[in-house]
Amino acid sequence: MTELQKRPGQTKEQYRILLYKCKLTHALGRPGTVEEVSKAILFLAGPDSSFTTGHRLRIDEGRGIMFPSNSQVKMPDESNPIKDICESCDSHVKKTNEERNSV
Repeated sequence: MTELQKRPGQTKEQYRILLYKCKLTHALGRPGTVEEVSKAILFLAGPDSSFTTGHRLRIDEGRGIMFPSNSQVKMPDESNPIKDICESCDSHVKKTNEERNSV
């Protein structure tokens, strides 16, 4: 467990759950290390990336490949915040369209 997890008050059990989720949702089956992310940043900031332009470099351990349309994955025992947000947005859009059509 790193200081990054300890600072916001994450318990060892919460960290264990995070690692379990990473195993299921990341192509590499683990979270990335500080060193791995740093190397990507250093590459982009350095001269070796001088011809790299117009590209978004995803440093997500393959999660974007496994879940390209949604980076948040619902575990069986969790609510789905994305679904709740989408349903709220759908409701809002429907109401707005009804109001526009009634004018």
